[in-house]
Amino acid sequence: MMRIRGRCVWQLWCAGAVLLACGVSLCQTQVASPTVVLDTFSYWRIFHTLRPPVMRAADGLRPLLLNKPFLDEETPSPPDDWAKQDFDDSRWMRGPARLVPATPYLSRLCLRGKFLVTDPSAVRDLKITLEFQGGATVFVNGRRLTSAFLSSSSNGLADDYPAEVFLADDGGLLTFEASRRTLLPDDRRLRTLRRSLSADIPSSILRTGVNVVAIDITRAPYPSVVDEKKDPKAGHWNFAWNTCQLNAVRVTASAPDGLVPAGRRQPGFQVWHSNLLAGDYDVDFADPCEEITPLVLRGCRNGSFSGKVVVGNTQPIRALRAVPSQLRSASSTIPASRVRVRYGFPWGAESMTLFYDQSAYPAGASLLAGLTDEPPDEIPVRQKSPDPRLAKDGLPPVVAGAVAPVWVTVDVPGEAAPGVYTGTLTLSAAGIQPIFIPLELSVADFVLPDAGKRRTFVEMLQSPDTLAAEYGVAPWSEEHWNLISASFCLIRESGSRVIYIPLICETNFGNEESMVRWVRKPDGSFGYDFSVMERYLDTARQALGTPELVVFVVWDVYMSEKTDGSASSWHTMREGSGKGGIYGMGPVVTGWDPAAGKAQRLVLPRYTDAASEPLWKPLFDQIRQKMAERGIEQAMALGMMTDIWPSKAEAEFFARVAPGAGWVAHTHYFGGSSLHGVAPVSYRTAVWTISNATTKSLMGWKRPDLLARYWRQLGFDTYPSSQWRHLSEFAVTGDQRGTGRLGGDFWEVLKDRSGQRKARIYSRYPQSNWRNLDIYVSLLCPGPRRPAATQHYIAFLEGVQEAEARIVIEDALSDPAKREKLGEDLVHRCQTLLADRLRDMQRCFTQYNNRLDGSPASVGSTCGPGTAGHFWFLSSDWESRTEALFRLAGEVAEKVR
Repeated sequence: MMRIRGRCVWQLWCAGAVLLACGVSLCQTQVASPTVVLDTFSYWRIFHTLRPPVMRAADGLRPLLLNKPFLDEETPSPPDDWAKQDFDDSRWMRGPARLVPATPYLSRLCLRGKFLVTDPSAVRDLKITLEFQGGATVFVNGRRLTSAFLSSSSNGLADDYPAEVFLADDGGLLTFEASRRTLLPDDRRLRTLRRSLSADIPSSILRTGVNVVAIDITRAPYPSVVDEKKDPKAGHWNFAWNTCQLNAVRVTASAPDGLVPAGRRQPGFQVWHSNLLAGDYDVDFADPCEEITPLVLRGCRNGSFSGKVVVGNTQPIRALRAVPSQLRSASSTIPASRVRVRYGFPWGAESMTLFYDQSAYPAGASLLAGLTDEPPDEIPVRQKSPDPRLAKDGLPPVVAGAVAPVWVTVDVPGEAAPGVYTGTLTLSAAGIQPIFIPLELSVADFVLPDAGKRRTFVEMLQSPDTLAAEYGVAPWSEEHWNLISASFCLIRESGSRVIYIPLICETNFGNEESMVRWVRKPDGSFGYDFSVMERYLDTARQALGTPELVVFVVWDVYMSEKTDGSASSWHTMREGSGKGGIYGMGPVVTGWDPAAGKAQRLVLPRYTDAASEPLWKPLFDQIRQKMAERGIEQAMALGMMTDIWPSKAEAEFFARVAPGAGWVAHTHYFGGSSLHGVAPVSYRTAVWTISNATTKSLMGWKRPDLLARYWRQLGFDTYPSSQWRHLSEFAVTGDQRGTGRLGGDFWEVLKDRSGQRKARIYSRYPQSNWRNLDIYVSLLCPGPRRPAATQHYIAFLEGVQEAEARIVIEDALSDPAKREKLGEDLVHRCQTLLADRLRDMQRCFTQYNNRLDGSPASVGSTCGPGTAGHFWFLSSDWESRTEALFRLAGEVAEKVR
């Protein structure tokens, strides 16, 4: 355990708790309420086993399979000694007991809760109560205490439920949707479904120090009626209930004597570990029984790798600072300047439970997903009101606290020697003694390519207008340019090298002005002011390097004709959404009136008008010259195509004024290689006209054309970090080269009268509404003085690095000459690792809900937050598999060199 001035953490907790217990004891004497030692909202270590649902048929047990390996194959069981007091559960997911997969695929749920005992003989009337679905066994310090609904004849499953629990009042099958919509809380089926257990915990099995309550929930089989009465039109099954689920747990004593309750935040400064992919919330607190062990990072050469701890206090935390030392191995040193520290602050949200009416926390929890490198002056105590959905007699009050994650990122030099590096992270704050946390970095002998030279394609979009609105600066002022530069510097880490230059106003990017101003001359003709365009282009190039694409935005949907052929249905949907309503308009640009000294909004003739070519041809001639001067003329492209695109006449117009320039399409379904056969499509990002890997990788990173996946789901910002980590690998194992149309700083910047964020910058221009192709995600967020990274962005960045390692291995396996150099043993290990990663990645994206009917909302869909798969992944020791990936990529690279 971590020691502070000669005493370990739990001893300090106990010393403080003796004083706290006196007040609680007096209170309990008056109201005779029990002392809650652990409960549903305490912090548990949690492990999940996922397997296909099982039905009891006439001929025995039958697994319900969907012919998808990631669904049909079971995940590993916990180690045999998992319930023992000294078992190392640090790799298991940490969280409240309801932060678990709510799915019919959950076959076993294992939880470990800890509490401190100072005097076993003084503990009085200790007992445990469970409410659950399935069967349950309880262990205390490795000894079996009791079990329920686990008959000896159940073949390792819980006792069967009666068929009536799964039937509607009319005798038909009770569906999941109906069970949530129509049943009252005291319905007879719910009373039968919810089982309970209660047992006394004798003092004789307690020990001084850390004690462990281990809970094992086992699934019950589904009755045959779920198959016999299923809807034949649905195709498969629909389960009203899960048969392995923990609804509530409570460990209580009649008084606090002899123990330290662990159910709520305790006084004082606290530090705890947090899984890199887990969300951190302002209601989190430390488990006094858990050690402060080394903060371990795993990575490789020329990459960036992160880890985090979390600090909390019942008082405001002032002057928090985290200072890393240099990292040393047996033969090499990584200087402290390569170790970045960032501090978490409230931002964003993340899906925690599958159902909207369930809450994992007893009070509203705010995600601390913003990451700033500016140390905060003060982290306040955030007061919380109890969640009214969870009001129950005896629920202890919520103890407010100040909470902040502290993130550590090591930028490993490409020349760093492989091996294990160690150092120290020193935490300090006003009023506390410094705390020294050991740092450990394992560096595999694999060198990642520089961000701009990777084969994994990434496109992140930058929004100058969002920054101007967020920070209240004048557009194109020096303050604005500094913000734009800071945003591009963050985007650079992703490897994105796509730049958008709007030549028209009021587009789907939300830009108020065009980046080229049209200057009216005395004779009524126009000249062009390129100053904004050139500085923006150079600012982006300085941060990103040589661009892969520079897209000049010249078209948006407000220019389309309302009766434009095949697009009529799109217009109908657009009208039905209550947005838009402007059609057939000419391009809107920013004009500059030298006499008046101000900008103005100009509407130019439509591109098909005879007057347009003399206006636009000189402009593009000069643009091409400026691009050529920078050596990036070949990167020129035109935009934008969406689910509606320019007419053939407009395409022909641009073929004349900007010959050779291809088009960029952000669309659901456009699959062509040219626009009306007139101009090439240089790049497209699509939602539907793409394929995912099933049992083997499609190696989309090999394709010669540039196709990227667009994840355009509403609420994608709230999808958990395991999905963000696998986003790129999911794409390159499909038929895409990567991911596109990711918002960088496109956060919700427009606020209502109460100051609540309500919309993104493009909402100012409904005439350019793209419906559900709008940008619904922002991987950056507003920091105190400049844009900042987010937790999801860190996960995404590390995922890009893993995709690169996978590509190195796949490249060698798919090339006969390289494969021959690997040898049979290495080939076999590569194939096994890649197959395992594909299956595990698919689990992260899988919904695992109660509908097994193959629809987009079904269990196997990847169009949702994948909460159950995320929780499973957190407990699966994914960190070791990442380390194995880099080590194997290093072996392969050495063999084929």
